Amino acid sequence: MSFELLPNEILLDLFSYINGVDLLHAFYDLNLRFNTLLYEHRKYWFDFSSASKRTFESICQQHSSLVCQQTLAIELNDTDETREQTHLFFSYIPTLPQLTCLRSLTICENHSYQFLLKLTRQCQYLSCLTTLKFLSCSLDDDDEDIDLQNLIDNIWKLSKLIECHIDIDTNEENFVIPRVISTSIRSLTIFPSDLQIHEIEQLFQCTPRLKYLSTYIGCLTQSIQPVTTFPNLVQLKLCFISSTIDFSSLNRFFSIMNNLRSLDVQLWSMMINGCQWKQIIRKHLPELRTFSIDMRISTNEDFIHTQVMATELIKTFQNSFWIFEHQWFVRCYTLNRKIYLKSLTNRSDFIEATIPDWYQSTYPYDTHERFYNTMTFVSKTFFDQTVPLDIRLSNIHSLHIKLPICDGFSTIFPNLDRIKSLTISSYSEMYSFQVENLLKQISNLDRLKICQEDPSLKLRLQNHTNTSVQHIDLYDCQHHFTNDECLILSRSSLFRHCQILSIRVKDTYGSVHFILNLFNIRILNIQNQKGESSTRWL
Repeated sequence: MSFELLPNEILLDLFSYINGVDLLHAFYDLNLRFNTLLYEHRKYWFDFSSASKRTFESICQQHSSLVCQQTLAIELNDTDETREQTHLFFSYIPTLPQLTCLRSLTICENHSYQFLLKLTRQCQYLSCLTTLKFLSCSLDDDDEDIDLQNLIDNIWKLSKLIECHIDIDTNEENFVIPRVISTSIRSLTIFPSDLQIHEIEQLFQCTPRLKYLSTYIGCLTQSIQPVTTFPNLVQLKLCFISSTIDFSSLNRFFSIMNNLRSLDVQLWSMMINGCQWKQIIRKHLPELRTFSIDMRISTNEDFIHTQVMATELIKTFQNSFWIFEHQWFVRCYTLNRKIYLKSLTNRSDFIEATIPDWYQSTYPYDTHERFYNTMTFVSKTFFDQTVPLDIRLSNIHSLHIKLPICDGFSTIFPNLDRIKSLTISSYSEMYSFQVENLLKQISNLDRLKICQEDPSLKLRLQNHTNTSVQHIDLYDCQHHFTNDECLILSRSSLFRHCQILSIRVKDTYGSVHFILNLFNIRILNIQNQKGESSTRWL
């Protein structure tokens, strides 16, 4: 059946799953029927993180009434490449109250305290706003007028807010406890500030209906005794960053979490064995249904003693409580005098770039093949170690290799279709045939980075082909491209679909070739021979 033959009701339902940026780009002005449907659609969501400046301005200029009256969610990004985005958006739509139907607002990498303060004040006039996220934001240290208390209080005043994510880096080591009580917030993520146990109690007093909390925990001092229980809290995700935390402090901490159903714990510099976790769960967490742990510790011992310690540790998770009663399986491995113990879940990736010295699992079907399939990243030093002949890495998403490609590469990496990011070091024309063959095999490549240590070597990138790569980084080539070289690259098939390009040029005029010939280019990072850098959002 042709797409255009689908009834309007189904088309409108399909539209709700598509980013508004792509929706308008694909269907606007296609014909009268689709134009009508686009303005009847009432469930727009806009994620502008991958939008070109041309597309962004086109939407804000041509469809401002649609954005204001029919949009449920907006994400704005002020990254190094798109730092004008938030400013531009509010130049077209000056105040938030114009977004009458907005339910979710996400601001990424903004660094202006005055803007965030103004934004949180205006959010109070959004009657439908239920989700507010500040991601990877930081406040300028030079701004003497920063008052984080006012910013936090403004958020807690939002009467309809249900989900809140606060990732704002400041000089404050600890989170500022709000002075306002919110009876609406159910889900809260706080990063990167640390919370102490008494601050968590204060936080729950200000957020009595909180059901989900994700945060970092600093020191759990023994002198502080928790006095409040949190009956509404059912899901908790914690990262303990202090090495002073011990079993006693954890046991006391979880004594106030009696209704927890899901617990995700990271311990970055300590270990709690299976018997101790069992005691905590039995005594304080009777409703717990989902449990995930990620623990690591440095031993400062040799390989043999580290392996002995790891063996003794995993034995404490090999009893009926873990294996049969709950079926909570763990995997333990050692690497460079460190012991790691992690829950074996569907999302448990082995993110290290080297093969572990030793590993063992409590799951009876956790084979070597399954273990290596969880490896998603390979560094350029991977082949500096002895790699087992039978190893197969078929789930790699990010690959960093050093030329020349070693023998047995195709056997170790039988499936290259999942690779999204490829970094090639020691590039030279001598091995260009290897690069060409590799690029042809990676059909879903998104990001390509090429590094060359010798600037005197010639680069013949125009001979390579890959139709999927959208992000090309040549900053580490140690080569400044001439105008003629820029022209040749801009017309090559490798660069045809490029959206983000980072390159060194002898003359900044060379960038004009990329702007004129790369029709999909949206971010151009240029550095000239004087070391002067510029970023253009196109």
